[in-house]
Amino acid sequence: MQPHLGSGVGQGFEDIYVLCRLLCHPGTRRSNLNVSLNKRQSMHWLNILLQLVLQIYDELRPRRANMVLEESARVGQIYDGFGKPGQGPEWVANKLAGIWDPIWNHDLKQEVDTALKKLENNPEFKCIKPSLWVITWRRWMTMTYGTSTEEN
Repeated sequence: MQPHLGSGVGQGFEDIYVLCRLLCHPGTRRSNLNVSLNKRQSMHWLNILLQLVLQIYDELRPRRANMVLEESARVGQIYDGFGKPGQGPEWVANKLAGIWDPIWNHDLKQEVDTALKKLENNPEFKCIKPSLWVITWRRWMTMTYGTSTEEN
């Protein structure tokens, strides 16, 4: 990433922030899985959780990081005077006007909050939530074996 917007390191910090918020969500903890699951079943559900979280991450971050990358390259061309010969400071000021607004005025917290709501509304994620998962598991055990996990 070119340095012309001064936002490359900020993109790294934003990546970390988004991953931390997604991975630290109470619903993405291994402890949310039913304790009666064997290791293979637990790993299956953890894999689903991780895929859901990374899917949300991929919906958020590349678009913003690519915007910063492209705008940084564009600003570099402006700084280096690429354009028609004889263009003066007014041309540069016009080209740079508002270029930092999407970086400085971006509400990443709100964007992640919206993404977390989307994650929470995902049917696969809802299935993994402790209360729903335990009820579903117990019903399945009762229907399949005539008993629930509490009785075993």
